[in-house]
Amino acid sequence: MDEQRKLAEAEYFLDEMRKSQRFFPDEFQGQLSAFLSAARSVMQYIETKADKKHRLPWFQQLDINSKWCQFFRKKRNLNTHRKPFEPQVLPYPALPAGTHIIDLDLIETYRRRKQEGADESELTALMMTETFNDHVLCIDGCYANLLQSCDEYLEELRLNIVEAHRAGVI
Repeated sequence: MDEQRKLAEAEYFLDEMRKSQRFFPDEFQGQLSAFLSAARSVMQYIETKADKKHRLPWFQQLDINSKWCQFFRKKRNLNTHRKPFEPQVLPYPALPAGTHIIDLDLIETYRRRKQEGADESELTALMMTETFNDHVLCIDGCYANLLQSCDEYLEELRLNIVEAHRAGVI
């Protein structure tokens, strides 16, 4: 199964990123590029198979519900077609004072609560977490741990493969 092969390839490059992130920035950048391409291929393979079975609306709904797939697709396209995707590197062991590290779910919750009129103390508490890594993604002025985000992306891809099996697409 092609999707599983590409998923395993993405897992391999993520493991290599973990090994090289602190001391080998050039290798890390190459591994990140390979990770983005391999991981993106998983959804492209599912889409191709869905199209062959006339199930594109099903795939489009799966894709819409896959927040990390959408986020990393943009990063992969930028990396492949415009310029290298270079996540911000913050000094170890501490982030600058006042820096928040959050995940994409919290960003979405933060946006919703802000629109609903939540007070500033609730919004600040919502954004706090203890997660840290040298490489971070900046999303709407907030920071997300890059490697943790990549792990969550791979988990989302695993679930999408299961869902594609259930739907009879693959």
